[in-house]
Amino acid sequence: MKPKPTIDIQGQHYTLASIGQRLIAFLIDALLVLPLILLNAFAEHNSNDWLDILVSLIVGGTDNWEISFRIYFLVKDGILNGQSFGKRFMRIQVIVEKTGNPCAVGKSIIRNLTTNLFWLIDIVWVFGSKTQRAGDRIAGTLVIKA
Repeated sequence: MKPKPTIDIQGQHYTLASIGQRLIAFLIDALLVLPLILLNAFAEHNSNDWLDILVSLIVGGTDNWEISFRIYFLVKDGILNGQSFGKRFMRIQVIVEKTGNPCAVGKSIIRNLTTNLFWLIDIVWVFGSKTQRAGDRIAGTLVIKA
């Protein structure tokens, strides 16, 4: 059995979260907001055209629900002591790599902005030794077991 990757920051020993834990946390976050997004999408589009709503979700737009969705995914890791709702459920946390402090909203925006802009590159980087996405490296954050 392969040992779990760990890191020491200012005398504290942390176990890094696995890629699987991170993925499940992301899916939980997405599932939590999906019903609200769909309800708002139907209300604002006055449409039953699933394709129209799906394209709007993927491409983006300026409707209130789309803006709220994007804002949530930018700040989610800085609102609950470095934990989104999904991360809290999975018992993982985003911390600042240099200090070990929980991620704040500013760092959350930096680390998650890359996912919106360069999602494929961002995701590929998670397979490195510290399981850091490109956004984690730019923001100087790590995802650890809480």
